[in-house]
Amino acid sequence: MEMKRSKRFIIGMGGLSVILVALFIASSSVSAGMSEGSHSKPIWSGYPPLGPLAQEDLNKAEVELGRKLFFDNRYTGDASDSCATCHVPEKGFGDGKQLSNGYPGTAHFRNAPSLINANRQREQMWMGSNNACDTTSRTHMTSQLFMNADGRYIEERTRQIPEYYAEFQKLFGIDRTIYFGKIQRVICKFVSSLTSNPKSNAFDRFMNGDGSALTAQQKKGMKVFLTRGKCIRCHNGALASDSNYYNIGVPDHPELSTNPTRQVGLRYEQMIIGLPMWDKTISDTGRYMVTKEKKDIGAFRTPSLRELKYTGPYMHNGTMSTLAEIVEFYDMGGGPHPNKNAMIQPLGLLTSEKAALVAFLESMSSDSMPYADARPAKYGEIGYPYGLNDPFETWVLKDPGHHYIEKKKEVVVVPDEYKSKAMPAGWWGNPDVVAAGKVLYQDGFDVKTKKGNIKKQKCAKCHGVSGRPKAKKARDFRVANRMNSYTDGHLFWRISEGVPKTKMKGWKEWLSEEQRWQVLAYIYDAFTVGGRNYAPAE
Repeated sequence: MEMKRSKRFIIGMGGLSVILVALFIASSSVSAGMSEGSHSKPIWSGYPPLGPLAQEDLNKAEVELGRKLFFDNRYTGDASDSCATCHVPEKGFGDGKQLSNGYPGTAHFRNAPSLINANRQREQMWMGSNNACDTTSRTHMTSQLFMNADGRYIEERTRQIPEYYAEFQKLFGIDRTIYFGKIQRVICKFVSSLTSNPKSNAFDRFMNGDGSALTAQQKKGMKVFLTRGKCIRCHNGALASDSNYYNIGVPDHPELSTNPTRQVGLRYEQMIIGLPMWDKTISDTGRYMVTKEKKDIGAFRTPSLRELKYTGPYMHNGTMSTLAEIVEFYDMGGGPHPNKNAMIQPLGLLTSEKAALVAFLESMSSDSMPYADARPAKYGEIGYPYGLNDPFETWVLKDPGHHYIEKKKEVVVVPDEYKSKAMPAGWWGNPDVVAAGKVLYQDGFDVKTKKGNIKKQKCAKCHGVSGRPKAKKARDFRVANRMNSYTDGHLFWRISEGVPKTKMKGWKEWLSEEQRWQVLAYIYDAFTVGGRNYAPAE
């Protein structure tokens, strides 16, 4: 019995020895990756590795047009500011302030984040309220807190600027009008061009094989980043951000409780976004404003660690001025907050480790301010950026009519097999036919998906139970003059074959001819003012 126990003890100790040796080897390999002069790349412990950002292939003409619009004051409501007012090239495309000023007469409650690498983020804004650059650009241009401009008004301003008119037409063709979406598109192409160059910062050069690109202190800082600092858990991938949201206990900015204009901005944002108890919340609740889930109160997006040397002050409200201050904040375990993420705990870093970590973070910044020369070549000349008080002939066309673009009238040709189709006699307005169509429209019918699954297809999903469209490009069934401009054959063709460039698919596979006519009868009876009154031309 004693012998068996002894054997089990020896075997157990042997297993423990193997584990310890393996851990030692793994630790040594990480350390070797950080050693001075080493060309070895670090081990990322299963997280997406840090590394150079891929360079996007962009249309240069779109980028240059977007550059001009980005710096042009006429894209705010009162033409007093431009995108570059809050995103200043010489300040890393932030504004260098703790809290953004906002549109004249307002004051924002957050820091203006850098736009460098911004278009590589999964979601935009500190709370992730937008998931694409063009949506973010549109929101900023129309928001009362930012640029306070109506999209239709901005379209018209753009049409009346000969230089822009010519460039939009060259890019998008003479049969396309200048519309708000294209304005956002070119601005975002410019923003997309603001990407960190892998040749311009020490960290990327190191990752590309130059072992001498990082100093010994920076390599030590990388080791802290991966191990005792635990930074890699959230700051990973090419952006050095997992694009997730965490509450780390950052305190509210003092001005939220002392500056009524900033508090008005906060409450206004909370009100229009539908936050519960918006008028009783004086703190910035972050991601909670989007999800309305309590776990997200005070959570903000993990920022990228690239170009930090040039993009302070830091955090969503600019309450930290230096990288050393941020490292100290994390070393203490963040700030006090009842909803703080459990990962945020005191680290107990040595003074030398903190200094090394700061040095490593700085290595992910370009050798000099990136894109500081991004202003258009004409910027600073007389009349640029333009103001609304400049002489009329400076930028508004004397003969605007010529520069309105006439859209080509779409000619729809109904296929021969449908031209002669007509609603069965007595079916328009027939109560029984309409009732059958209502069931199909509202309750739906079975269709088979590409994967072979059966699902319910409901007209009401896109067109609404009242005929008011819910989906983009869905026809408004309530507009009588348009609805009654279609022949029976045209209507039956569309419901049978679908509508190109929309989600409307043909139903002839799933509904009989009788059922398709029933749906059409219901649509006209329920929604179209005056019902069906199409009179075919003689």
